[in-house]
Amino acid sequence: MTLTRAELFHGNMTLAKQHFLDVLSHPDRFDWIPDGAYVIGLPQNDRNLFEANMKLAHRMALKGDGQPIILLPQVAKRKSLRRTRAKVI
Repeated sequence: MTLTRAELFHGNMTLAKQHFLDVLSHPDRFDWIPDGAYVIGLPQNDRNLFEANMKLAHRMALKGDGQPIILLPQVAKRKSLRRTRAKVI
């Protein structure tokens, strides 16, 4: 299924809000992300948005502007938080 621009926007804004709140609550978990990096959220419960964001990451990597691309998986809410696992491409 192809998502509309509005669906992509809404889904990514929801991810961004969650990541922003995570950064405010646990800033040390995200210290390793370089300034100027592209950060792309990967939702755990929306396969279509996950695939769309992976395609976006691929297009950005092909652009080759030298900026790091961080793939940041959505972290389930739980009592004990571990360091987020992400991939730099």
